[in-house]
Amino acid sequence: MLGFSDCTTFAAEIGAAIGLNMPSRVFAPYPIEYIKAIADKN
Repeated sequence: MLGFSDCTTFAAEIGAAIGLNMPSRVFAPYPIEYIKAIADKN
């Protein structure tokens, strides 16, 4: 079961659950930046 407290955590957990390579959140703390970083990494 996924547990999340914010949009970025939700995106990270969904991406990991479907097997995507997940970037560090340190350089992309906001949801839109993080989703773009996921796309770039995959």
